[in-house]
Amino acid sequence: AGYRNLRHGEAVAWGIAAAVELSRGRAGLSEEDAARVLRTLSRLGPFPAASAELDRLRPFLERDKKSTARGIAGVLLERVGSARVFEAVPVESWLEAAGRMSIP
Repeated sequence: AGYRNLRHGEAVAWGIAAAVELSRGRAGLSEEDAARVLRTLSRLGPFPAASAELDRLRPFLERDKKSTARGIAGVLLERVGSARVFEAVPVESWLEAAGRMSIP
């Protein structure tokens, strides 16, 4: 809502890509599994390029329905087929992941 450059599904795809980035560092997702997920995601595209202006994302992340004062809940992968919920991932961590993510 309010972000006009992406359709909802495109925003979801970029959110999945950010969660894959976070999963690598926080949940131990291997590079091989991360690449596998991103390759599968890319088959649903093409997707418009992600904005390099990460500060534009902050207000949307802060209003996310999964957001609390402690951060944003996210489902992160330990490996393909095994995920767990991280209840309070800081907004800064989501923004850092968004800066590193890509969909091949």
